[in-house]
Order: sequence, then structure tokens, then C-alpha cells
Amino acid sequence: MRPAGWALLAATVLASAAQASAAAPAAALWPDATEHWVASSTTALSITGPVQVSGRRLVFGNGAGLALEGPAPSVSFADQGERVQAAVLRVSGPADPVLLNKNRLCGSAAKPRAVTYIALWRPEPLSAGESPRAMAAFSGERAPASTADPSLCGIYYYERR
Repeated sequence: MRPAGWALLAATVLASAAQASAAAPAAALWPDATEHWVASSTTALSITGPVQVSGRRLVFGNGAGLALEGPAPSVSFADQGERVQAAVLRVSGPADPVLLNKNRLCGSAAKPRAVTYIALWRPEPLSAGESPRAMAAFSGERAPASTADPSLCGIYYYERR
């Protein structure tokens, strides 16, 4: 094989390895078993309540849920300008279910906006023994890369129990 051929082969192998390692952290953020998240932010307390995260589904405090696909292979995501490892999941059959107090993730009762993507990540704990979780809802056509995306509907914070 000529030197140019080796360089192309090496670049292909490195790109494949980078994609595999990028997908692994995203998949690790999406639990196989059910996790129970307790609302810890004002928005989560008043809109979603506790959340059950499992397989490919989110179930909110009032029993409403969203079916999800993913995680997307890219984990390049930023929260408040800082890179975080996140699972960005597409909502199957975009929806904006009615949640606690007749609230919605993206819209309002008068003007619902379909949730198209959900991002999940683990913020830095503020103290030892905490297991924080974060969820952001988006209504755009493309997978978001940041909480600064114009399609952001809201960010919700939880504690894993």
C-alpha cells in the first residue's frame, strides 16, 4: 500500500473510533433500567413533577409521557456555554402533552408547540452525595447543540433517587 493509502486508512479508522467513543457516552446517559428523578428546580416542580426515565420513554408526574428515539451519535452539546456530555433524543411523533397545572413543556394551552428533541445530561453536583440530572426540551426541526438554541422551550433540573 502506498503512503497515501495508509494515511487514508488511518484517518478512516480514527474517525470511526471517534464516532464510537462519542456515541458511547451519550448511550451511557440514557438508562437501560428505569430511573426516578425528583424535581429540584422551580420549573420542574411546577411543570413536570417527578419523571421516570426508562428505555425509550419519559413519564411525567401526571402520567403523561413522551416516546423517544436515540440517542443521537453526537454528544457535542453545551449548557450555558460549557460543553457537557449529553444524550440528545428525538421525540417519536412530536407532541406537547398537558402536564402538571395544565402546563406544557413547550407551548401553552392556547398555543401548543410540539416537542421535537429532548436533551439529557448530568450537571456537576453542588455537594457530595448528590446525583443531579438535567433535561431540556426543544421544538426545532434539527437536533440542538446547545441550550442557547432558539428552539429551546425550557430546562428542568432533577435529583436522581
